[in-house]
Amino acid sequence: PESRDAPASGLVHPQRFLAGIVKSRLMGREDLKTVLQKVPHHLRDDTRKLSDHLVENGALTRFQAGKLAMGVTRGLRLGPYMLLSPIARGGMATVYLARDGNAPHGLVAVKVLPPAMGQESRHMARFQRECHLLRNAARHPYLCGYVAHGEE
Repeated sequence: PESRDAPASGLVHPQRFLAGIVKSRLMGREDLKTVLQKVPHHLRDDTRKLSDHLVENGALTRFQAGKLAMGVTRGLRLGPYMLLSPIARGGMATVYLARDGNAPHGLVAVKVLPPAMGQESRHMARFQRECHLLRNAARHPYLCGYVAHGEE
């Protein structure tokens, strides 16, 4: 069936939305099939309603669903970290609440440099200094502990 989402809405077709879930690595095909079994058929041909249903039932976060509905599939998963929502933005980076795929119940903060800044040596040097400082910082109840850093 044709989507009820108007092209002017900026939302992708429901099938592209669902394909984006797998492409983004937020869910595997089998997990998505299991989730879709619980979605009423009348919601499957409308991207907004489908998206809202998946958020309301905990399959996606509002942030993830919003990105996927606009056709964005890159950057929702970085290595083992599934980005759940932005929690802070600064002049150099955005910090996201993320789920660590190596510890499914573990939540972490992931600081992400925009790709353009990652190409500039001065920004990378600053980021590397921050990583080094965090890695060697004493544990404190009001600071995130350092886990790792890398490129994706």
